[in-house]
Amino acid sequence: MKIQITGIREWVDESNDFHRLVVRPVTEEILDISEGNLILGIAYGTGNFSKRLAEKGAWVIAFDYCNVMITHAKYRRAQFLDKISFYTCDATDEAELLSIKQERAFDKAVSNGNHGHF
Repeated sequence: MKIQITGIREWVDESNDFHRLVVRPVTEEILDISEGNLILGIAYGTGNFSKRLAEKGAWVIAFDYCNVMITHAKYRRAQFLDKISFYTCDATDEAELLSIKQERAFDKAVSNGNHGHF
């Protein structure tokens, strides 16, 4: 499924095969996601894995440095915004990180898709 948002090029609406078939199953096993877990998603601009975590019952606080990606993720994952909160945040800025702090501690944190951007 392709979508179009003004100012954002078309995107494929799901993760690629490598992520779905290799990365996702291993990450899910390591995370051992339980209903109600509060998970911090680091560099999660696409919203793909955030959606998957929400489908498994987690509450997700997802952030990315790129505001365009976060805008896109909010649009793509609108039906999950009761379980996912998306933020634009620079992980090198302590004040910005503290701005997404929650009332309770995160149960888990994950960053599984940003390795190619360093």
